[in-house]
Amino acid sequence: MRFFCLGLLFLIPHFSLYASPIPHEVKTALMQEIRDFSALQVMPNYIKLKPSHKKQTYQALIGAYMFYISDDGKFVIRDNYLASQHAQSLSERKKRAIRLNALKTLNENSMIIFTPQHIKHTITAFIDIKQNSFNTLHHHLNKLLKMGVKVRYLVAPSNSVTTRQHQKVMAIWCAHNRKKALKTVIKRQKIRTKKCYHPITAHHSVAASLGIKDTSIILDTGQLYKSVPTMNKLLSALRQ
Repeated sequence: MRFFCLGLLFLIPHFSLYASPIPHEVKTALMQEIRDFSALQVMPNYIKLKPSHKKQTYQALIGAYMFYISDDGKFVIRDNYLASQHAQSLSERKKRAIRLNALKTLNENSMIIFTPQHIKHTITAFIDIKQNSFNTLHHHLNKLLKMGVKVRYLVAPSNSVTTRQHQKVMAIWCAHNRKKALKTVIKRQKIRTKKCYHPITAHHSVAASLGIKDTSIILDTGQLYKSVPTMNKLLSALRQ
């Protein structure tokens, strides 16, 4: 399958991947491109596909990426909304919506989740376990839970396969009890190295599409912090 990149087209309403009359060749080509793009665990219900304004072409918005597929499935084009030359024209409201849409493509089963008794807000953190910013966030976990904040951890791209940390991250996400494994690593205790079918690559793909590299937080409003803010600032933003 040939792959190209081109400029941003218009963001317009869309419908489900499985809605008719989308040609089978288009669906197949899109799913193959997603696999090739390493977004292996995106949720199909959040993949939106519709005819493009260009003839004989369909488009699908997946997270921050727009895919364009020819009606015979032979050509696929991918464009990043937030990294394109037109991104500056996007309002903050649209950027927040794109971020939330990107997170919806990931199954919660792929995350480490801490849930309060009564959920008032949800924050999603792409974490780098070696960074002080993550340690600061995790240190305040109990306070966040008491405030009714659900906390979801995903893997930040800085934990790449080229780093020593990757083996620890793999061990955490492959563990039967991820929370216990995370606690072990935080305490700098030894953890058994494991390999498994994991969601880390999918986390990296979504994070990269949003311009995230290190420990970062996305609020349930779609607001992005590319570093961990003070707890007062974070709680204040959640109350808005």
